[in-house]
Amino acid sequence: MNQAWRARIELPFADRMLELALPDGWCLDVLRVMGPADLPEPGRALRHTLESPVHALPLSKALPASGPVLILISPAARPGALPELLREFLVALRQRGLQDQDIHLMFCHGEGEALGPLGQEALVGREMLAAHPHFEHDPDGPTRDCGRTERGTPVAFNARLWDYRMLIPLAAVAHHPESGFSGGPDLLATGAVARMTMDAYRDLAKGDLASGQVPGVEPGRLEGNPLYGELCEVVERVEQPVFLVNWIEGSRPGRYAGFWAGELNRAFRRACQAYMGWRAFSVLSPGYDLVLSASGGTPGDDHAPRVATGMINASRLLKPGGHLLHLARCGQGFVLPTEVLRRLRSAAAHFSFHLVSELPPELVSGLGIVPGEKLEQSFKTILAALPDDPMVAFFPDALEFLPVYA
Repeated sequence: MNQAWRARIELPFADRMLELALPDGWCLDVLRVMGPADLPEPGRALRHTLESPVHALPLSKALPASGPVLILISPAARPGALPELLREFLVALRQRGLQDQDIHLMFCHGEGEALGPLGQEALVGREMLAAHPHFEHDPDGPTRDCGRTERGTPVAFNARLWDYRMLIPLAAVAHHPESGFSGGPDLLATGAVARMTMDAYRDLAKGDLASGQVPGVEPGRLEGNPLYGELCEVVERVEQPVFLVNWIEGSRPGRYAGFWAGELNRAFRRACQAYMGWRAFSVLSPGYDLVLSASGGTPGDDHAPRVATGMINASRLLKPGGHLLHLARCGQGFVLPTEVLRRLRSAAAHFSFHLVSELPPELVSGLGIVPGEKLEQSFKTILAALPDDPMVAFFPDALEFLPVYA
């Protein structure tokens, strides 16, 4: 029987949009961020936040009279988001009398692949690297032993942290598959610790073979999440003053929806509350037969951890055995941290994952994912396995929303 193709949607892929024709009569739930609006004057909003922090002295009073201070940066930051933000933030530090040589940068990649000079430049800009001393955390480098948590996690931080008079984590808040959210205690407790500490987290978050989950270890959840509780206990061993700066990303790189700053846990929790109000999508239960998703196009769909985490996030909408068709160029390869790779394999084993990308097909197949070169071909393959009246969701940027089960 011939099908009439009428409705069409567009999905972002690299720097262009790919069009997909849908069968006649299909209804889709379209998931897009509708608010809040981007801050019209982000620099002014940031300065106000720094002087009105959560449960902390204003930054102008909290900063030491002389350096050095250390800004901790997550490589998971959205490409293009940091240079302007850093420039605004450094103005506040200089007004306190700190010189560029007193303001150091540390890239906290944790278990992820080292950025190297080119990766650092892409993240913060050449001008920033030329003006400020900087280094990458090495989980196998010199560390300082800080004992054990109640659960027995061995705690050891990068020994260089003790060279600074203040630590300033600078991070976007986003939902995290295991710790609930990223951008708070995790930046120190995973991005600045020894490998043995990170290995202990892996054991804590590892679920049973059937479900692959640990009760409470899930995105969007802090209360009752044993991994988040462990991260908080680990960062309590840090002796230096810590002043957190958080933001929620806006509509595109370099745009911001809001800023929070102050005491590490309280400011982070305040930002997470706002995130849930703006970015949580309530569903009664996982019930979609098909989710059509992408990684938002350039530059996000070239960042392998972001692509993988987006696929995992989108799969939360699927019913058992449902299908995910995801688009991402993956122009820089597909190297993933160990835990992200484990979560992706686990999700692909429970659902039917299809990825349209520029990756070698054998690499994609090795992950338990069906590779595709053309969107239309992959869609037709899935179409044959769908029921007559499928439930379908359209998710152009699979990390924009957090599906939350009501």
